[in-house]
Amino acid sequence: MSILPYCIVDEFAEIHPPAFGVREATIHDLSAAGLRCFYSEMDGMPTAETVREDALQFHEFVHAAFAQGTVIPFRFVTLLESEDELEAFLRRKAEAYVPALERLEGTVQFEMRISNKSPEQVEETATEDSRERQAALHDAAAALQQAAGDLALGWHTRNDEEHARCYGLVRRDSAQALREKLSKVALPPEIRVVMSGPWPPSEFVDVQAQQA
Repeated sequence: MSILPYCIVDEFAEIHPPAFGVREATIHDLSAAGLRCFYSEMDGMPTAETVREDALQFHEFVHAAFAQGTVIPFRFVTLLESEDELEAFLRRKAEAYVPALERLEGTVQFEMRISNKSPEQVEETATEDSRERQAALHDAAAALQQAAGDLALGWHTRNDEEHARCYGLVRRDSAQALREKLSKVALPPEIRVVMSGPWPPSEFVDVQAQQA
């Protein structure tokens, strides 16, 4: 039987998540070095028949905890061999995670996925066209960041050839205000922005939880 960790919180955070997780398994918690991790037991990796439902239940649990406070989620599916391995992980990450949880307390993140066109519409084009598309993505990302203004406590942008992803950190009680500001940004008609959130502020943790 393996250990399926869901998320990490401050050891003393007042978070009371559901009693059951993936496949109705009982939720346990383990504390070490100022951190607390919620987990359940799982008999091996999900199968093709169960992975979708397992992932849904996993994310429902994480969001139930996130609704009550700041969490650092694990990536689904991360499996550890034992509670001893989980405790060692918490102790190894405590130096980064304890101050991160304190710094990110009361915050959430939004993700903005920016594209020029859907992948089905992208055809091979000249290098100049590619540069123009990347410039358009860069300009759109910059416009969103400028619109966020002082509401954004942090901002990250990641680019590739056809997409840009922006991550905005905001106080939980300002989440709706940020969403409204960003939804009103005027962008060229060929630019498409898909906004999602609020989510746990994973992009603003120095070390990612899934790096076990």
